[in-house]
Amino acid sequence: MYGYKGKQYIKLCRPFSTPRFLYGGSFGESYCFGLEQLPAKGDTLFITGGEKDVLSLAAHGFHAICFNSETVTIPANLIFRLSFRFTLVYRLTFLFKHIVLLFDMDKTGRESACKQEKSLAEFGVKRLSLPLPGTKEEKDISDYFKAGNTREDFLKLFIEFLDNLYSDTLIMLKSCEIDFN
Repeated sequence: MYGYKGKQYIKLCRPFSTPRFLYGGSFGESYCFGLEQLPAKGDTLFITGGEKDVLSLAAHGFHAICFNSETVTIPANLIFRLSFRFTLVYRLTFLFKHIVLLFDMDKTGRESACKQEKSLAEFGVKRLSLPLPGTKEEKDISDYFKAGNTREDFLKLFIEFLDNLYSDTLIMLKSCEIDFN
């Protein structure tokens, strides 16, 4: 067994026991693992399904957080705070340019990611699907790295995701170009 320790709580994971998780202390309003380790600003923030995935991404140099499970409703006020930051002159600046859901590829993870993407659309939250079958052995980012994929492989997957995401925008902007000749 192992534990995830916060300031006023501990979450124990016992993978081969029932119940799998035990909790001690006070979690406050909502549990968010990895939040305290985030930098003041960054390019991309991944929201994953569990602590193991947050740790896997962090070990590969990516910023990530998770909530108590993929089925929890992600607090919109937290996403707002992660998306924007007010400066003293009341200008908005982005804290994270991209907030991306990176849930498990099993049925529950795919359905939850779609639901969360819709509910957080106003903040520009998008969903990235991993090229995994969704079986118990191959369903999350930890399994992706365990299968031999590297940081560079994941970066390539993410860049393809961004290219697809912004291709429609770039096509629309093409018609706005001015030919000065």
